[in-house]
Amino acid sequence: MALLWSGKSDEALALFEQGVRQGFVLSRSENFVGPLVAKGNLLAAQLLMDDMGFPPEERNLLLDALRRPGPPSQEAVAHISAFLSRADDPNLQLVRSHSYLWLGAFERAVAVDDPAVQETLSWDRYPPAFRNSPAFRRSLEVRGVPMYWRTKGFPPQCRAVGKSNRDFTCD
Repeated sequence: MALLWSGKSDEALALFEQGVRQGFVLSRSENFVGPLVAKGNLLAAQLLMDDMGFPPEERNLLLDALRRPGPPSQEAVAHISAFLSRADDPNLQLVRSHSYLWLGAFERAVAVDDPAVQETLSWDRYPPAFRNSPAFRRSLEVRGVPMYWRTKGFPPQCRAVGKSNRDFTCD
């Protein structure tokens, strides 16, 4: 995860592949769907989402959104919302935020009231538009992250912008 968050996706995917060979598949696997799609490895992303419990229709809807980033389709958001509200698989409930993230519905992605989910979601790089969206900024502000950075220093992937250092950007 640290490698993914720091932008070293090739190294992260290599370690994830090692884990999969040993049977370690589902823990934090949602974080690898975006990088797999970005690398053109759609088959691996499909198989991973199958293991997560996504039926083909919902899986394909989410993967299409990741492959063609942009404003979220309200129909797709409604479809996934309805699907997740019916899903009784605990694995699918764990990836609720990522489902909205993949759709580009960033406000819904960060609205989940689970600190552990928000911690991992905040550093996700896929889709790239999330990184400097208002939802991303708000998710960090709520936890006091930018205030900490201003006193202790910014991480390599983020930096202060503007004369007042009140604003920031992340790669």
